Amino acid sequence: GLLAFATFVFDTIDVTTRLGRYLVQELFGFSQSKGKVLATVLTLAIPAVLLSTSMISPDGKPIPSYMAVWPVFGASNQLLAALSLVGLFSWVRKLNKGFKEELIVGIPMVFMTIMTLWALFLNIKGWLSAIEAGTRSLADPVGFLSIALVTLALCLIYLTVRENYKTKLS
Repeated sequence: GLLAFATFVFDTIDVTTRLGRYLVQELFGFSQSKGKVLATVLTLAIPAVLLSTSMISPDGKPIPSYMAVWPVFGASNQLLAALSLVGLFSWVRKLNKGFKEELIVGIPMVFMTIMTLWALFLNIKGWLSAIEAGTRSLADPVGFLSIALVTLALCLIYLTVRENYKTKLS
């Protein structure tokens, strides 16, 4: 069991680092071997900061920074699942598979999307309450990342709905 767990953790870290490096390379146009190294360093910078710093929790205790952003990590995983279902729903709809197939994908899609966005809104609400109480600041990564995830998800949902339900012009 420990071997399976360790393999899962190491594979996850390897894959996310590799994908992050590819995304940074594409985003900044790095193409040479120096670009690969720079993209890897940029990809690992945020986790390094989170692992090497601490924050004050809303209850006033110092905690590692990565523990502060853990709720956003969980929500982002669920959001990825919800948005995958949004893409699958769009694909099923474009194939004209039928109402039954759209319903099979659509019900879990709506549930996952609502629950995940709700969790992110609760993160934002807690962050705003903590700012009001003076235990958090505007620079807190939990609130900032939650807002970013909600904004990006709503944009993607809007674009998907617009594409799937646009009227054909004759």
